[in-house]
Amino acid sequence: MTQPQQVIVTQPQTQVVTTSAVPVGNNSFIVMQAPPAPPPPHSAANWVNPRWAPEGRSYRFHEGYWN
Repeated sequence: MTQPQQVIVTQPQTQVVTTSAVPVGNNSFIVMQAPPAPPPPHSAANWVNPRWAPEGRSYRFHEGYWN
């Protein structure tokens, strides 16, 4: 049986650290705690769409977010 290990999950404006995660495949984990609730956008928040932006000779994907 695979032993639990520490996993850090970073999302925009949120970081979750758990010590009870078990790897189940490539970049996939089962965790034994619920994720945090997403921060609700305030009434004046604006959605910034995801986009691709040139970076040198390649492109970088930027996720959408509430501003």
